[in-house]
Amino acid sequence: TISWHPSDSYPYSYIVYLDDVEYESDFWDGETITINVDGLIPGDYTFTIFVYDQAGLYISSTVIQTVIDSTPPNLVIEGIAEDEVFSGIIDITALVTDFSPIHRVEFYIDWELVTTDYETSYLFSFDTTLLTDGEHILTVKAYDIFENEQMLQSRFYVDNSPPELINFDQTFYNGIPGWELAVTVTITDDNPISSVELVIHSTEGYYLQISMTNIGSGEFDTIWTTPDYLIGEFTIDVVASDSLGNIGTYSVVGWAHLYDYLKLTATRAEVELVDDWGATLNRSWNDYYDTYGLPMAYFTDDGTQVELLLLNPTTEMYYITATHLDAPDYALHVIATSNGLVVYDESYVDNPITSGDIHKYLVRYSESFTEIRNNDFDDNDISEWTVTRGSFVATAG
Repeated sequence: TISWHPSDSYPYSYIVYLDDVEYESDFWDGETITINVDGLIPGDYTFTIFVYDQAGLYISSTVIQTVIDSTPPNLVIEGIAEDEVFSGIIDITALVTDFSPIHRVEFYIDWELVTTDYETSYLFSFDTTLLTDGEHILTVKAYDIFENEQMLQSRFYVDNSPPELINFDQTFYNGIPGWELAVTVTITDDNPISSVELVIHSTEGYYLQISMTNIGSGEFDTIWTTPDYLIGEFTIDVVASDSLGNIGTYSVVGWAHLYDYLKLTATRAEVELVDDWGATLNRSWNDYYDTYGLPMAYFTDDGTQVELLLLNPTTEMYYITATHLDAPDYALHVIATSNGLVVYDESYVDNPITSGDIHKYLVRYSESFTEIRNNDFDDNDISEWTVTRGSFVATAG
């Protein structure tokens, strides 16, 4: 500001000229006259004032005033919005303008100075993983060469936590080869879930990545059709990503074992079986289940055909009996030996198929599992034996 202190018993008005151009005029009340020079760029200016009384008499005065910049810079922050949520690296840009040259820009996180930028780019990158999850404050201060300061603040949130797996369900569907494993998972996160994938891999080089379907309420599902050509252990992972790019990987199942199996199918020509077959399992040791808690044999029956599914056939001897419920004295017996599977077809006098005959078939352990020998084959009893080798998957948590 510039001030003059004229005096007169009959004050009237004043006019101030800046370099011969009227700068300000007003009535004068006899008090000190003050003008504001804010907004002028720094430099030297010549001001002349004419002060008038009511009789039209006047007095003038000329001063040279040096103006310095007292206006703070204009500051805009790009790359962040109020209450925005971030993960990973954040890139911030400070856009600064001013009449005077900019001296520096300071960047603060939670009121602690992180860096000072003296370059004209005014870029600031920081890693949010160095911060705790939750609320934080970004402060940016811009200074010109006269130390005029402009400050802006923005509240933001950090979330570097991956989505959390809170439930994993799996269900087997019968289907050999290519057994189907249905998987449903429940994922929770503070941010929207962008994707959930089921990843299955093995030490033998098998790898499959399946995108799971969002079925609502945080649940995702898919079906894995297992390969029918691999045997061994598999690792099953659930990989979930949120909208910020946080990724959580969970080996929920831990492993899956792909079983070798031998399936014997007996098709009967003359007798229509209308009910299920009952099955008992008798092995040379007491435990009727394998290492992974699964039974060693399954029986299915569609009325005319009975299937015996033997898991992991080995040289250990075990004995399986399938009995038709309508003919309890009739049975199919399977014994596993070091040479193969011995299959007995037994019938008794009260069975309408064949009275008193025992038919014995040896199914050898050959590469294709298709070689079948028999010592008493009668077309009137069993019209066909077929043997299939394959594999399916079982899992344990």
